[in-house]
Amino acid sequence: MSQQNRRISRKRRNIWTFGLIVASLLSWWVQLYDPLSEQMAEQKASIAKNRQENDRLAQRIERLSGYAEPPSALLDALREKRKQMIPGRKLEEVNPGIQTAMQDVADRAGVSIKSYKDLPAGQWKDYGLARIELQIETSTENLSRFLESLDGLKKLIRIEKMTVSYRKAKGFDLVVTMQVAALFLED
Repeated sequence: MSQQNRRISRKRRNIWTFGLIVASLLSWWVQLYDPLSEQMAEQKASIAKNRQENDRLAQRIERLSGYAEPPSALLDALREKRKQMIPGRKLEEVNPGIQTAMQDVADRAGVSIKSYKDLPAGQWKDYGLARIELQIETSTENLSRFLESLDGLKKLIRIEKMTVSYRKAKGFDLVVTMQVAALFLED
């Protein structure tokens, strides 16, 4: 019986040893491996997210680095537009410039300007708009030449409103009242 007890006891010991090994492995799995594997998965996801962000930012840097120095064509276009503006930074400086430009156009077209009138400053987007009203007496042909000359003028001037009245007097068929505006950059 003692040998049989030894066999049973050896079997029990082997079962207990095997059970302890399995319990130790389960304990190790639950206490160490599983939490660490979850942390590793979280870290891998975080690394992947950071790599995507890094790639996105690298592409953005590459795209924006082209804008670090403004293109010369854009600067040239800006300089050209600046030349086309009526000089002056205040309404009081720009309105006489508009009057001078309009007088030059009228002289070239053979039109007489009857009167000038300064109008209150306007607004276009975030920019100031200097405005004047002028009245001219002319014929239909001279009005056409005046408008063509104004269109060919290398200044940023626009006609906001134009009223044409027919009247037969002193050789002038038309009395034209125009509101003219030009952009200016305030300080």
